[in-house]
Amino acid sequence: MRLNQTGTLVTESLEKFDSVGASGEIEKFVDDLSLWYIRRSRDRVGPAKESVNDSNAFYSTTCYVLYTLCKLMAPFTPFLTETIYTNLTKSDSVHLADWPNFISEPETNLTFEMQKIREIVEKVHAVRKESGIPVRQPLGKLQIINYKLQIGELKKLLLDELNVKEVFFKDGKGELGIDLDTKITPELKEESDVRELVRSIQEERRNLGLNLTQQVDVALEKIPENKVLLEWMAKKAQIANLKKGKFRVTKHP
Repeated sequence: MRLNQTGTLVTESLEKFDSVGASGEIEKFVDDLSLWYIRRSRDRVGPAKESVNDSNAFYSTTCYVLYTLCKLMAPFTPFLTETIYTNLTKSDSVHLADWPNFISEPETNLTFEMQKIREIVEKVHAVRKESGIPVRQPLGKLQIINYKLQIGELKKLLLDELNVKEVFFKDGKGELGIDLDTKITPELKEESDVRELVRSIQEERRNLGLNLTQQVDVALEKIPENKVLLEWMAKKAQIANLKKGKFRVTKHP
């Protein structure tokens, strides 16, 4: 949908010899692709993925998007797109490929909802920054004023992106507003500590030169008490054995 919208605008701009307008639309799409779709899909791949089908869907979608995007970008970045396109398709050249066909479509509810989600995320991140609370610190609840999601499936995306446990919607008049509960309970603090531990373990994994599937043995000075968090940490960081002791990460035999 977003790709089709961009392709339509780029095609119309190039037909008017408006290369600046066309490149601007490509730049906005690449931002959406990298900062939202790719970043939000990181947990869909790798050893910690929850669904093979969902992982395969991500790969196929990303491949199609890059394949099409290369054609749109070819007039602007001929050498980069040539390398990506030929690696993806094993074809002779992106410059010999047909220009994609796009259908002009009106803005859908999904497009509108995603724009609103990004607006909410920007507001919440601003409050976090002002309060000195990093995004990796989970928070309890968020109240959104003067707006309600029309597509329920996007609620989970909003919760994950904002790292809050609950979100509520309140009717009202005027501009979209937010009320973020910045109280950090012991449970929320423990979850933040576990996330930080995973980050440290992953850094040690990189230092050891391990690939995504190789397991490690880990020693921690304090082992988390929450079993759900413990299981998540073990899966996320590919931990085979966990024991109490001075922090250390070693390759599992």
